[in-house]
Amino acid sequence: MGASTENSSKRSKNSTSGAYTASPNSETPSSYKFNSSSPMERPMGQKATKRKGKAKENTNATEPPSSVNSDTMTKRMNLMENLARLKEEENKLVKEKMESEARLKEEENKLIKEKMEFEAMQFIMSGTSKMNDSQREFHEKRCNNLKEKYGW
Repeated sequence: MGASTENSSKRSKNSTSGAYTASPNSETPSSYKFNSSSPMERPMGQKATKRKGKAKENTNATEPPSSVNSDTMTKRMNLMENLARLKEEENKLVKEKMESEARLKEEENKLIKEKMEFEAMQFIMSGTSKMNDSQREFHEKRCNNLKEKYGW
């Protein structure tokens, strides 16, 4: 039975170091040596690593701004000033456009009025020699209305 325990894959406790080993050979060096004066160190777990990273982020947030941060703030302020200036220019251009459109509409209305006056004048100046009495009477009434409307 002694030979079967030597080839066994069971882990057994090594009595001298207190560490578990897969082989019955007690002289195999372990990666961790037991030292009674200091506790055995091991790698940090995931949760502890995350906590440490978050703590580091929080300490960075409370630090005063560095020159990089102040440069970024300066650039941001410059961009915001440029944006404000561009908005003012845009507002000015919109106002000018509206004024220009109003002038164009005014000119258009003026031309329409002139056209109507011209057509009224043509109607007044039209010949009545070929008109019968009722047509002349209508023409005369219409001419009087147009003269009154345009102040002639």
